[in-house]
Amino acid sequence: MKLFFCFLFSLIVGAATCQIKFEENLNGFKLGQLRICPTNHFGVPFMKGQFEDGFEYEGFLLRPDTSLYMIFEYSNINLKLIWSIQIYGSKYDPNFLGLKLGMPESQVNKILGKPDSIVFIDEYGKRFEYSHSNYSIEISKKGVLSSIKIMDKPLFKPTPDLSKLPSINAVLSVFKNKNKGDLAKILAPDVEIYKLDSIYSFRYSCQDELTGDKSSVYSTLFNESDDLTSMNLSDTLDYHESMRVSVGEEVMHVCKFGDRHKIRELVFKYQFGRYLIYEIPIRPN
Repeated sequence: MKLFFCFLFSLIVGAATCQIKFEENLNGFKLGQLRICPTNHFGVPFMKGQFEDGFEYEGFLLRPDTSLYMIFEYSNINLKLIWSIQIYGSKYDPNFLGLKLGMPESQVNKILGKPDSIVFIDEYGKRFEYSHSNYSIEISKKGVLSSIKIMDKPLFKPTPDLSKLPSINAVLSVFKNKNKGDLAKILAPDVEIYKLDSIYSFRYSCQDELTGDKSSVYSTLFNESDDLTSMNLSDTLDYHESMRVSVGEEVMHVCKFGDRHKIRELVFKYQFGRYLIYEIPIRPN
């Protein structure tokens, strides 16, 4: 059973007709990032294991006395990607909807509203569940917020909607401006850049990649995208779009660029209710 980490959620009924509140980020990490990211960021996990359904988990200390830690879970469908993120502890701001660990229950209710269901979890207190969201929280027996968890639940995988594909002009504008924050909004958390025999991807928390100097993703893209500003969108030899269809995989949208450009194409996949750039092959110099 998964009671220790409180991974059980009740079934959600009628969510398709209600507004979905989906949160991708928790304490700097994002759902869908590569499994190597927490280890690269924190070091060796202090706990790990596998559940009966094939899901796996790893726990990482944020404080050496175990008063604050994070748990990442990986789906049996793809053990290489982060499926859920949970933070547990006290007196800490995980940058999540204004909540702070150690906050009294009354203040949590003011921010999130009353939960749709409450599950009592023995010595851990109680878990608050919110039907049309992908997060849950835990309140300790002392009456304070002790845990926050987000998950990549199947409910939040809507049918691809091409109307949500960003315009190529908007995408090119992001590359032209070389702003990490804007670029982060259109990149998939597991984006891969291919150049010769190298593959570049996010290897640390999304927050560290964004604000630090470790990210090979941003530096590579900014170095290789200068010539996209001269794109002739009306010339089919310089730019055209297509769909990628593979057996057993989701249909992806592809923007292809002419031979004079370093970036060969941008491949978009539908994730978290919008299209994000998933693959970027770069031509050799």
